[in-house]
Amino acid sequence: GEGTLAVEAAHAIAPGAKIVLVETGIAETDGPVGAPEMMSAVNHLVNAGEGDVVSMSWGTGERHFPGYDVGDYTSLTTLRYAFQNAARHGVTLTASSGDGGGAQAGTGGFWPSSDPLVTAIGGTHLDLDDTGKRLSADSAWTGSGGYVSQVFDRPSYQNAVKSVVGAKRGTPDISMDADPDGGLWIYSSYDPKSPGWWLGGGTSQSSPLFAAVVAL
Repeated sequence: GEGTLAVEAAHAIAPGAKIVLVETGIAETDGPVGAPEMMSAVNHLVNAGEGDVVSMSWGTGERHFPGYDVGDYTSLTTLRYAFQNAARHGVTLTASSGDGGGAQAGTGGFWPSSDPLVTAIGGTHLDLDDTGKRLSADSAWTGSGGYVSQVFDRPSYQNAVKSVVGAKRGTPDISMDADPDGGLWIYSSYDPKSPGWWLGGGTSQSSPLFAAVVAL
């Protein structure tokens, strides 16, 4: 479902783009399980020159990485090699800011969107009629994740909002359509037992939407 949503959301905005879907053997769960494989996959894409932008519709709390409670963030920061390689090659990275709404102070960020080398994509609500016409200006989606990292300091490009984020990296950076009320209709055909349409949404939709804008 996540893969279908990502591919179709990106293709809706950038129908001429060459989309490469990368799968890893271990699923990302509530913690760092699977993250090393995903970083290896991103690094492979960069080294192979497979794309100008990589969208990551997943995330996990910084607090789930070993050592977080004692201020040792090495288990997370050692995974940044793929993002640093992407920056050297001019590859844009986008990631979902999460669907948990605003976070409580001190709970840490939602990674990988909390990394300053990644563009964190939050969610908006589109007020549309049945024909798709806007009835009012877009607004913030109440489910859009907003976090302040415990691991990463505020990057210079956020100096203008230091009164909001303080000394640490804040997310999201920019937002796209995420509210299922006004989301994308997604068609699934991969599972022959349950093909059909379903309504997309969440910041898992926002990240590929913005990645497609970057591709354009």
